Amino acid sequence: MKKTKLEILLVEDDDAHIELIRRSFQSQESGLSLTALNNLQDAKNYLKKSTPDLVITDYLLPDGKGTDLLELEGEKERLPYPVIVMTGYGSEKIAVDAMKSGALDYIIKSREIFADMPHICERALRAWNHIVKRKQAEDELKYQKEFSESLINSSVDGILAFDLHFCITIWNPGMERITGMSKADVVGKCAFEALPFLKEIGEDVFFFDTIAGKTVTSKDRHYSIPKAGKQGFFDGHYSPLLNVAGEIIGAVAIIIDTTEQKNKDRLMLLKSRQAQMGEMLSMIAHQWRQPLTAVSVITGKMKNRLLLKKLAKKELVASLEKIQNYIQFLSQTIDDFRNLFKPNKFPEPTAIESVVEKSLFIIGKQFETHTIKLECVYEYKKELKTYHNELIQVFLNLMQNTVDAVIRRQITHPEVRIHEYQRDDYIVVEISDNAGGLPDTIIENVFLPYYSTNDARFGTGLGLYICRQIIENLCKGEIAVENVENGAKFTIKLPLTT
Repeated sequence: MKKTKLEILLVEDDDAHIELIRRSFQSQESGLSLTALNNLQDAKNYLKKSTPDLVITDYLLPDGKGTDLLELEGEKERLPYPVIVMTGYGSEKIAVDAMKSGALDYIIKSREIFADMPHICERALRAWNHIVKRKQAEDELKYQKEFSESLINSSVDGILAFDLHFCITIWNPGMERITGMSKADVVGKCAFEALPFLKEIGEDVFFFDTIAGKTVTSKDRHYSIPKAGKQGFFDGHYSPLLNVAGEIIGAVAIIIDTTEQKNKDRLMLLKSRQAQMGEMLSMIAHQWRQPLTAVSVITGKMKNRLLLKKLAKKELVASLEKIQNYIQFLSQTIDDFRNLFKPNKFPEPTAIESVVEKSLFIIGKQFETHTIKLECVYEYKKELKTYHNELIQVFLNLMQNTVDAVIRRQITHPEVRIHEYQRDDYIVVEISDNAGGLPDTIIENVFLPYYSTNDARFGTGLGLYICRQIIENLCKGEIAVENVENGAKFTIKLPLTT
């Protein structure tokens, strides 16, 4: 409950002095509660139960010193009230003892002092209020500093800060783990001297931008610290540091080590490639079966005609030309599959129609075998700069998924439609089928790694994840899936400019 009166505890063994002090407060009696006690022990007992706004105590009491009230049992920090110490002797030693013990003020008893006691108390309470507020502010600053340090030190990511001269001021355990360099190795040193790779990879540009007031992000940066035997990849997020006046005094950077994730992605890509190679071998078998059968029939017929001595020169030449064409077809198939697994280092001019046709050349026999009706509509005829071979992998994966769905669900009249067109600054490719679509409960997860609703013989659960990595990270595009009438539709958006 909020106090309605000012509560003062007076500890004095002289009744005359108590009366003089009480009279000085008579004009304020309605707003004041004065409790007078004449010994130290009673005062201590009182303070165990009550917390006054102010304590006025004589220095010398019958059972001890008034300064003993400044050392109450259980009070480890500052007392919750101010204390004024009085004495009848103007001793410098007593004054020093009182102030060192924690007294707010020290006064020498006299009629004039007793008469002025209301003003003395008012000044004391005002000074105490300033002290309390300052202490609260200091405690809050201390708490904020400790909390910030705790957050920084407990972060799994690296956190560093630097001043306007790029000298490192903060280096958390996360940075020690990532770089192998201790706080003592770098704090107080120029970031570019302590970490030379920053200039080698051009990361210093982000440091300068941040000091200039920008919030910037770097992605997929390679670091190498030979001294610590550490290297890997990281993402950096840089923000300016401001003082209370809003002036830039430095910057802070959050460093996320992406080395482990990149290694996982590479492993996933390797597994996906291995799975795709298994599928490719199956496709090659489909592609080769008919030409090899045809060659076998031709050579068999030639042998029989030769044995019967009925093989004319003209017929021989025609048969050899057919065999040569089939051999060229087989050779072209091998080249196509070999090139498919050669990643494009740089984007090259490519027409989407060419990418789709290459994909269909490889998987086309499966479409024929399962009587899948195919409709292709190409509205954008120009080329765009993109990654040709990687896109073939994407289209092959999506088409193979359709073939797998047709087989599993035994679709009687399977259909696939590929529609390519321009929308704003993107080329859009829609691949839709009538193979039953995807359950609503899983459709949002199909691009996650190792997520598959099929058994092992139909895939590893990496195909669509790799498709997303290629489209979003390599081609800087977008890929999405949705259910349409009787099937699913995958939509790929590729930027016209990269």
